[in-house]
Amino acid sequence: MKRAVYSLLGTALLFVAAPAAATSASKKTAMVCRPGIGRVVAADRQAQIYVAHEVSPGRPPAEFTSDRGCIFGRRGSYYIAAGGPPEEPTSTGYDATRHVTLAGEMVAWEELSTIYSRGVPGAGSSRDVVWVQDLRTGKDLHRAPTGTPLTPTPNEIGIGSATSLVLKSDGSVAWITQASPDEGSYQVHTVDKT
Repeated sequence: MKRAVYSLLGTALLFVAAPAAATSASKKTAMVCRPGIGRVVAADRQAQIYVAHEVSPGRPPAEFTSDRGCIFGRRGSYYIAAGGPPEEPTSTGYDATRHVTLAGEMVAWEELSTIYSRGVPGAGSSRDVVWVQDLRTGKDLHRAPTGTPLTPTPNEIGIGSATSLVLKSDGSVAWITQASPDEGSYQVHTVDKT
C-alpha cells in the first residue's frame, strides 16, 4: 500500500514539475541572444541590434518599442534607444534613432530629439547626439553632440543630423554632420580613447 502511495506521489510530482521546468527552460532560452529576435536593425558576426516590444511599469502600463543590443550566444540584452523608425512629429515633439552601426561588440548611433515648448514648433529644445555603447557591459563609452555651433544656442545640443557614421571595434567613432549655411557646409568629428 505504501509503495502504491509513493508511486502515485512520485507520478504527481513529475506532472507538476515537468511544466515548471519547461517554462523555466523556455525563459532561459528566450534570454540568449540569437539571430532573429525581433526585427533586426543591424547585425554583424558577433552581435545584433533589434526592435523589442516592451511594457513600462507605470499605471496604466504603456507599450512601446525599443532598440536593444546583444552579443550572440550570451544571455541578456541592453537598451539602446527608443526603437523603430523616426517618429512622425507630434504636438509635443519627436524622437528618432539613426545610423545604428555595429563593430564587433560595440554599437554607435545618432539620437535626434526635439521637444516643442507649449506645442509650438521652433520653440523648445533639440538634441542631436552620437552615442557609443559596449554591448559586453551595457556601458556608454561616448556621448557627443553631432557638431559644434559657431554661435552657441541655449536649449540646443548638436547642430543637426549626421550624414554618415563609422565605428571601430575599440569604440572609436567618426561622423560627418551637415551644418546650416551659417555654420559652414559640413563638420567632421571623431571621438576615441583620448
